[in-house]
Amino acid sequence: MSFHGAPLAPVGAPMPPQGGAGPYVVVYNGAEDASVPPGDLAGFAAEMSNASARWELHDFYGARHAFTEPAFINASLANPQSPVEYSEHADRRSWESTLGLLALNFGRA
Repeated sequence: MSFHGAPLAPVGAPMPPQGGAGPYVVVYNGAEDASVPPGDLAGFAAEMSNASARWELHDFYGARHAFTEPAFINASLANPQSPVEYSEHADRRSWESTLGLLALNFGRA
C-alpha cells in the first residue's frame, strides 16, 4: 500500500508476470500531488496490468501530497503554493478502503 507516495517501482522497471498470484498493490494518490506526474500514474497502471498484477489506484480529486497528515490542515492558506495539504475526505476514504482490504484478506478480529 502506498499513501500519497510515488508508484512503488520506477515506471518502466521490469516486473515479472504475476498472473493474479502475487501481492495486491494499492496506491492512494492525491490528484493534485505535484510530486507524481500524471504520466507516471498511467505508466504504473499499464505496468501493473501488463504483469497481470492485482492492483487498485485511487486518485482523490483535489487532494495534494500528504493528504493523510492532519498537521497540514490549511497549509495552503498560509502558502497557496504549498505542495502539501490535509484532506479529510481523502484521508477517511483511503483509510476505510485499507481497512476493507485488510478485512477481506485477513478477516476481522
